[in-house]
Amino acid sequence: MQRVAFIAFAALILSSFLAWPESEYFVFYVFQVTVFLFCLFCLINQFKTLHQWKLAFQLSELGEFRKYDTTSTYKIEKLWVSDWFCAFYLMSANSKGKLKRVKTVFVFKDMLPDSSYRHLSRLLLSCG
Repeated sequence: MQRVAFIAFAALILSSFLAWPESEYFVFYVFQVTVFLFCLFCLINQFKTLHQWKLAFQLSELGEFRKYDTTSTYKIEKLWVSDWFCAFYLMSANSKGKLKRVKTVFVFKDMLPDSSYRHLSRLLLSCG
């Protein structure tokens, strides 16, 4: 799902170059091609990053979030739970004990097996 959304977004951005006016000036043409190639390079780079993105984590029934590669734990705050994606905030306590948002995590349904996604959704709904 997230790849399809990204490709649609990239198509929208790249198709906007068709709306640029034609010009007789060579400098404007060079500028247009340079901006197009830069956007294309950035979009390809982001697609590769999206394709290789992984987040291994453990979520307890008490609402504690822990990444597998670290020992630090976070509290979670539910942002959104739906049939096709979940979003939640990772909350960390500062030196005064007050919780602050550290990161927003988006998990799309096709990133997990169906049973794992359903379990994650239930945990998020029970924590919120």
